[in-house]
Amino acid sequence: MIVKVEIEWHKAKEITFPFTFWKDVVLIIKTIDRVVAVDVCREELGKYKPPLRARVFSFYYEIGKVSEGDTKYLECIANQLQDKLNPYIKKQFNCNQEVTILL
Repeated sequence: MIVKVEIEWHKAKEITFPFTFWKDVVLIIKTIDRVVAVDVCREELGKYKPPLRARVFSFYYEIGKVSEGDTKYLECIANQLQDKLNPYIKKQFNCNQEVTILL
């Protein structure tokens, strides 16, 4: 199945209000010139902690909010973004559905 996903992107140096209460988002952790990591946060974003190896860098977040109907494909979206962006820290996402994500 092919899924076309619309993602609303927001940049933030820190996770503060109004982002702290968001759920089901895709996070891209970036430095000025490199993508450090791609991650998924299914609970409140205020509880999110970046990977330990990412804390060494001076980074900012790109927070991607997907529509309510596409939240079930969040891991697949993150996996597709990770393949596309080639981050420094790679994570294994559990995308157990046979879908193709169009970004």
